[in-house]
Amino acid sequence: MKHFLSENGKLYRLLELIMELGAMNVLFLLCSIPLFTIGPAYVALLACADAFWKEEGRPTFSYFFKKFRAAFLPSVLVGCVASLVFILLAYNMLFTLVAFAGAVRIVLLGVYFLLVIVMLAFVYHLARIIGCFQNFRTKYLKAALLATVAHLPRGLGIAAAMVSPLVLLFFPMGVILALLPVMLFFWFSTASVLCIKLSADYMDEIEEYCKN
Repeated sequence: MKHFLSENGKLYRLLELIMELGAMNVLFLLCSIPLFTIGPAYVALLACADAFWKEEGRPTFSYFFKKFRAAFLPSVLVGCVASLVFILLAYNMLFTLVAFAGAVRIVLLGVYFLLVIVMLAFVYHLARIIGCFQNFRTKYLKAALLATVAHLPRGLGIAAAMVSPLVLLFFPMGVILALLPVMLFFWFSTASVLCIKLSADYMDEIEEYCKN
Protein backbone atom coordinates (compact mmCIF):
# COMPACT_ATOMS: atom_id res chain seq x y z
CA MET A 1 0.00 0.00 0.00
CA LYS A 2 2.84 2.37 0.83
CA HIS A 3 4.31 1.70 -2.62
CA PHE A 4 1.08 2.76 -4.36
CA LEU A 5 0.67 5.90 -2.23
CA SER A 6 4.31 7.01 -2.43
CA GLU A 7 5.27 9.78 -4.87
CA ASN A 8 6.55 7.17 -7.31
CA GLY A 9 3.57 4.87 -6.81
CA LYS A 10 1.04 4.14 -9.56
CA LEU A 11 -1.99 5.25 -7.56
CA TYR A 12 -0.34 8.52 -6.56
CA ARG A 13 0.62 9.24 -10.18
CA LEU A 14 -2.88 8.37 -11.39
CA LEU A 15 -4.46 10.75 -8.89
CA GLU A 16 -1.94 13.40 -9.89
CA LEU A 17 -2.83 13.01 -13.58
CA ILE A 18 -6.54 13.25 -12.80
CA MET A 19 -5.99 16.44 -10.81
CA GLU A 20 -3.92 17.96 -13.61
CA LEU A 21 -6.61 17.20 -16.21
CA GLY A 22 -9.29 18.62 -13.93
CA ALA A 23 -7.35 21.82 -13.25
CA MET A 24 -6.71 22.38 -16.96
CA ASN A 25 -10.38 21.84 -17.77
CA VAL A 26 -11.70 24.19 -15.08
CA LEU A 27 -9.22 26.94 -15.98
CA PHE A 28 -10.20 26.71 -19.65
CA LEU A 29 -13.91 26.97 -18.86
CA LEU A 30 -13.45 29.88 -16.44
CA CYS A 31 -11.22 31.82 -18.84
CA SER A 32 -13.72 31.24 -21.68
CA ILE A 33 -16.65 32.86 -19.85
CA PRO A 34 -15.98 36.19 -21.60
CA LEU A 35 -16.51 34.68 -25.05
CA PHE A 36 -13.87 36.84 -26.73
CA THR A 37 -11.16 35.20 -24.57
CA ILE A 38 -11.91 31.67 -25.78
CA GLY A 39 -8.94 31.95 -28.18
CA PRO A 40 -6.28 32.62 -25.50
CA ALA A 41 -7.93 30.05 -23.22
CA TYR A 42 -7.73 27.40 -25.94
CA VAL A 43 -4.10 28.25 -26.73
CA ALA A 44 -3.24 27.92 -23.03
CA LEU A 45 -5.18 24.65 -22.76
CA LEU A 46 -3.27 23.17 -25.70
CA ALA A 47 0.05 24.30 -24.22
CA CYS A 48 -0.83 22.58 -20.93
CA ALA A 49 -2.02 19.47 -22.78
CA ASP A 50 1.25 19.39 -24.72
CA ALA A 51 3.26 19.59 -21.48
CA PHE A 52 1.00 16.93 -19.98
CA TRP A 53 1.49 14.59 -22.94
CA LYS A 54 5.26 15.07 -23.14
CA GLU A 55 5.56 14.93 -19.32
CA GLU A 56 7.58 18.16 -19.38
CA GLY A 57 6.76 19.16 -15.84
CA ARG A 58 3.32 19.74 -14.40
CA PRO A 59 0.87 22.08 -16.20
CA THR A 60 0.29 24.34 -13.17
CA PHE A 61 -2.00 27.35 -12.72
CA SER A 62 0.90 29.74 -13.25
CA TYR A 63 1.91 27.92 -16.45
CA PHE A 64 -1.64 28.14 -17.80
CA PHE A 65 -1.91 31.89 -17.17
CA LYS A 66 1.59 32.46 -18.51
CA LYS A 67 0.54 30.93 -21.83
CA PHE A 68 -2.83 32.70 -21.62
CA ARG A 69 -1.16 36.13 -21.37
CA ALA A 70 1.76 35.48 -23.71
CA ALA A 71 -0.29 35.16 -26.91
CA PHE A 72 -3.39 37.05 -25.78
CA LEU A 73 -3.85 39.57 -28.60
CA PRO A 74 -3.19 37.30 -31.62
CA SER A 75 -5.26 34.47 -30.17
CA VAL A 76 -8.17 36.82 -29.38
CA LEU A 77 -8.17 37.90 -33.02
CA VAL A 78 -7.98 34.33 -34.32
CA GLY A 79 -10.66 33.17 -31.87
CA CYS A 80 -13.10 35.91 -32.85
CA VAL A 81 -12.60 35.37 -36.59
CA ALA A 82 -12.91 31.59 -36.23
CA SER A 83 -16.10 31.95 -34.17
CA LEU A 84 -17.60 34.19 -36.85
CA VAL A 85 -16.73 31.65 -39.57
CA PHE A 86 -18.30 28.80 -37.59
CA ILE A 87 -21.47 30.85 -37.04
CA LEU A 88 -21.73 31.54 -40.77
CA LEU A 89 -21.19 27.86 -41.59
CA ALA A 90 -23.87 26.84 -39.08
CA TYR A 91 -26.29 29.39 -40.56
CA ASN A 92 -25.64 28.12 -44.09
CA MET A 93 -26.20 24.51 -42.98
CA LEU A 94 -29.53 25.44 -41.38
CA PHE A 95 -30.51 27.38 -44.50
CA THR A 96 -29.63 24.35 -46.65
CA LEU A 97 -31.82 22.09 -44.50
CA VAL A 98 -34.79 24.43 -44.96
CA ALA A 99 -34.36 25.63 -48.54
CA PHE A 100 -33.20 22.50 -50.38
CA ALA A 101 -34.22 18.87 -50.65
CA GLY A 102 -33.04 15.60 -52.15
CA ALA A 103 -29.60 15.19 -53.66
CA VAL A 104 -28.84 18.92 -53.66
CA ARG A 105 -29.33 19.10 -49.89
CA ILE A 106 -27.12 16.04 -49.32
CA VAL A 107 -24.32 17.40 -51.51
CA LEU A 108 -24.39 20.86 -49.92
CA LEU A 109 -24.48 19.47 -46.40
CA GLY A 110 -21.55 17.21 -47.27
CA VAL A 111 -19.57 20.21 -48.52
CA TYR A 112 -20.36 22.23 -45.39
CA PHE A 113 -19.50 19.27 -43.16
CA LEU A 114 -16.11 18.93 -44.87
CA LEU A 115 -15.52 22.67 -44.47
CA VAL A 116 -16.28 22.44 -40.76
CA ILE A 117 -13.79 19.57 -40.34
CA VAL A 118 -11.10 21.46 -42.26
CA MET A 119 -11.79 24.65 -40.30
CA LEU A 120 -11.64 22.89 -36.93
CA ALA A 121 -8.34 21.19 -37.79
CA PHE A 122 -7.00 24.47 -39.18
CA VAL A 123 -7.90 26.36 -35.98
CA TYR A 124 -6.26 23.65 -33.88
CA HIS A 125 -2.98 23.79 -35.82
CA LEU A 126 -2.98 27.60 -35.86
CA ALA A 127 -3.58 27.69 -32.09
CA ARG A 128 -0.66 25.30 -31.56
CA ILE A 129 1.62 27.49 -33.68
CA ILE A 130 0.56 30.73 -31.98
CA GLY A 131 1.02 29.13 -28.59
CA CYS A 132 4.53 28.05 -29.56
CA PHE A 133 5.75 31.40 -30.94
CA GLN A 134 3.43 33.73 -28.96
CA ASN A 135 2.88 36.08 -31.88
CA PHE A 136 1.17 36.11 -35.28
CA ARG A 137 2.61 36.07 -38.77
CA THR A 138 0.81 35.44 -42.05
CA LYS A 139 3.17 32.51 -42.58
CA TYR A 140 1.42 30.73 -39.71
CA LEU A 141 -1.80 30.64 -41.75
CA LYS A 142 0.00 28.84 -44.57
CA ALA A 143 1.67 26.43 -42.15
CA ALA A 144 -1.62 25.61 -40.42
CA LEU A 145 -3.33 25.05 -43.78
CA LEU A 146 -0.51 22.79 -45.00
CA ALA A 147 -0.66 20.75 -41.79
CA THR A 148 -4.44 20.43 -42.11
CA VAL A 149 -4.43 19.35 -45.76
CA ALA A 150 -1.43 17.02 -45.43
CA HIS A 151 -2.92 15.26 -42.41
CA LEU A 152 -6.63 15.50 -43.17
CA PRO A 153 -7.47 11.96 -41.93
CA ARG A 154 -6.07 12.91 -38.54
CA GLY A 155 -7.88 16.21 -38.86
CA LEU A 156 -11.10 14.21 -38.72
CA GLY A 157 -10.08 12.81 -35.33
CA ILE A 158 -8.99 16.25 -34.13
CA ALA A 159 -12.28 17.79 -35.24
CA ALA A 160 -14.26 15.00 -33.57
CA ALA A 161 -12.40 15.58 -30.30
CA MET A 162 -12.92 19.35 -30.48
CA VAL A 163 -16.69 19.13 -30.98
CA SER A 164 -17.23 16.07 -28.77
CA PRO A 165 -19.16 18.09 -26.11
CA LEU A 166 -21.90 18.62 -28.71
CA VAL A 167 -22.89 14.96 -28.41
CA LEU A 168 -24.69 15.95 -25.22
CA LEU A 169 -27.32 17.66 -27.37
CA PHE A 170 -28.52 14.24 -28.53
CA PHE A 171 -28.97 12.82 -25.02
CA PRO A 172 -31.95 13.18 -22.67
CA MET A 173 -31.66 15.65 -19.80
CA GLY A 174 -30.97 12.92 -17.25
CA VAL A 175 -27.89 11.72 -19.14
CA ILE A 176 -26.70 15.31 -19.65
CA LEU A 177 -26.90 16.00 -15.91
CA ALA A 178 -25.09 12.74 -15.16
CA LEU A 179 -22.27 13.63 -17.56
CA LEU A 180 -22.06 17.27 -16.48
CA PRO A 181 -19.35 16.69 -13.82
CA VAL A 182 -17.25 14.83 -16.41
CA MET A 183 -17.64 17.73 -18.82
CA LEU A 184 -16.81 20.35 -16.19
CA PHE A 185 -13.66 18.63 -14.97
CA PHE A 186 -12.28 16.38 -17.72
CA TRP A 187 -13.95 16.60 -21.13
CA PHE A 188 -12.10 19.50 -22.79
CA SER A 189 -8.70 18.74 -21.29
CA THR A 190 -8.90 15.05 -22.22
CA ALA A 191 -9.99 15.93 -25.77
CA SER A 192 -7.06 18.36 -26.05
CA VAL A 193 -4.58 15.70 -24.93
CA LEU A 194 -6.04 13.40 -27.60
CA CYS A 195 -5.53 16.13 -30.23
CA ILE A 196 -1.92 16.53 -29.07
CA LYS A 197 -1.41 12.78 -29.40
CA LEU A 198 -2.84 12.70 -32.93
CA SER A 199 -0.51 15.48 -34.11
CA ALA A 200 2.56 14.61 -32.04
CA ASP A 201 4.68 13.18 -34.86
CA TYR A 202 4.44 16.12 -37.27
CA MET A 203 4.02 19.31 -35.20
CA ASP A 204 7.78 19.64 -34.67
CA GLU A 205 8.19 19.77 -38.44
CA ILE A 206 5.48 22.43 -38.74
CA GLU A 207 7.07 24.54 -35.99
CA GLU A 208 10.46 24.24 -37.69
CA TYR A 209 8.88 25.44 -40.94
CA CYS A 210 7.47 28.50 -39.13
CA LYS A 211 10.90 29.43 -37.74
CA ASN A 212 12.45 29.84 -41.19
